[in-house]
Amino acid sequence: MPTTPLPATTSALLEERQHARFAARATDHVRMAASVRVTSGGILAIGVMVSCILLSTSVLVGTAVRESRRRRE
Repeated sequence: MPTTPLPATTSALLEERQHARFAARATDHVRMAASVRVTSGGILAIGVMVSCILLSTSVLVGTAVRESRRRRE
């Protein structure tokens, strides 16, 4: 199946990198540091994936509640 190339402006937006850093210290001995680099397209993909997980979780909880009510009757 042939694919159509993205326009230059859209392609540039999807390739733009985002940077985030996080550091925390709980005590003198417990420290944590993390950093992440992701493109705008990656952020979009992560957002879609999290949305799908949340939607599927609500379906699973709804089914479990419905089945629980059926067993009580």
